[in-house]
Amino acid sequence: MSVVHRDIKPDNLMVDADLNVTLIDYGTAQSIGLDETAGALNEEYPVGDLNYAAPEYLKGNRATLTSDLFSLGVTVYEMLTGHLPYKPVNASNPRSVNRGEYISARLFRPDVPDWLDAVLKKACHPSSGARYQALSEFSQDLNAPNPSLLKRQHHLPLMEKHPLGFWKGLCVVLLFIVLIQFGFLLT
Repeated sequence: MSVVHRDIKPDNLMVDADLNVTLIDYGTAQSIGLDETAGALNEEYPVGDLNYAAPEYLKGNRATLTSDLFSLGVTVYEMLTGHLPYKPVNASNPRSVNRGEYISARLFRPDVPDWLDAVLKKACHPSSGARYQALSEFSQDLNAPNPSLLKRQHHLPLMEKHPLGFWKGLCVVLLFIVLIQFGFLLT
């Protein structure tokens, strides 16, 4: 029997003086083994904080352990950067969720190493199949760089690896082009 919390977010994590973390507020939790005997839930509106909920759950599918891993990834991202990795969910119509592209943690915290940004990106991936499938995998990659994730990260286009640097560089190039067109640099 496994339990899906469905509302993992910073507000539901308690840290004691010894830095032990406790997940609280199981009011929206589902027990997969017990649900079979109780019958299926028919929820019209997703429970929990929508900005931390996995896309598949927001679209009406059943929350799973990978949905909770998505929420945990968003939580770690926010605790590290102070921001969400995607644009906020429209609360009036959560079923039509389109989070857009992952916002690199390096945009808010340039000191975040590439390997850690790759871990967060995988944890917060919109597709449940591309996400971590077990908490142990996520935990292991958070504690030490994963060479295969790093390899994939290094093969990404500059715009995805360092979006802020890409846009700054593009603005400088465009500024020079405009200045040349108006003759400011030729005199």
